[in-house]
Amino acid sequence: MLINVIISLGNKVVIGKIRYSIVHKHRVLILLIFLFNFYPIESSSQINILGKPGYILTPSSRWDPICPAGIIGMAYIPRDHAIKQFYGDYYEEVMIHGTVDFSSFIRMTFNLAYIPEVSDRMGLGDRHFDVSLRLLKEKRYLPSLTLIITPPIGVSDPLTYNLAVASKQIGWNNKNQLEVSAGYGLKVRYLDGNNTIGLKAGFYNRQELNEHYLNGFFAGFRYMPLEFIGLTAEYDSRDYNGGVFFTLAKKFTLQFTAYDFKRFGGMIHLQLPLNVKNRELRRYEKD
Repeated sequence: MLINVIISLGNKVVIGKIRYSIVHKHRVLILLIFLFNFYPIESSSQINILGKPGYILTPSSRWDPICPAGIIGMAYIPRDHAIKQFYGDYYEEVMIHGTVDFSSFIRMTFNLAYIPEVSDRMGLGDRHFDVSLRLLKEKRYLPSLTLIITPPIGVSDPLTYNLAVASKQIGWNNKNQLEVSAGYGLKVRYLDGNNTIGLKAGFYNRQELNEHYLNGFFAGFRYMPLEFIGLTAEYDSRDYNGGVFFTLAKKFTLQFTAYDFKRFGGMIHLQLPLNVKNRELRRYEKD
């Protein structure tokens, strides 16, 4: 039921106002089959609602050391935990995202926030763009450290945030089965004179702007008892959330979430390699 809701809302975002009949379910199936066959990659990393390695709402400092990747996905977020405001109010939302690792220390993420309840007023959705910078690689006794920054250029004001997060992976039996992360999101941010809120340029307290996404200390962890299933839990600076995720065909991740363990949502993600090898080389490696 949850998958159907996510796919249905996602189809509305992709189709927008195009007025012709399309068999939505078949198009999604064809797309997934195409990606599974032409973009082979093993995806065991868990992704958060904004398309970054992480848990549910919170990010981690995880970075694939072998294969730079791109991530595409979609998340359904209930109203009580939505992160995108529309004229000061929150609604249930669908977050569509794409993430690209440009190098071993630079990652860029693009988000499109779609609100079905007010789609006739806001259109297809509001955009958001941010940059992740890995400052420290994980060592034997030290965690990795990443900064996530929202540049003040052409973004949706209510989605602006800046934070630092550290992560450490703990494994046994030659596997990283447990990951823990902690971070801090700035409680103030700068608004220029062209902001959509109508305020003067200057620094403002995010809580006074009714922004609660990662506003202060946050933490999370991921536990994978098996290669294809994992559990997540987090504190997102306001509520405690939990979830379970499944990795299908080592490429496709499906997660069911419980926000504040009262409201339910879900996410779908597909991880793509950015250093795709040609067909002959892949065939030779298999042989």
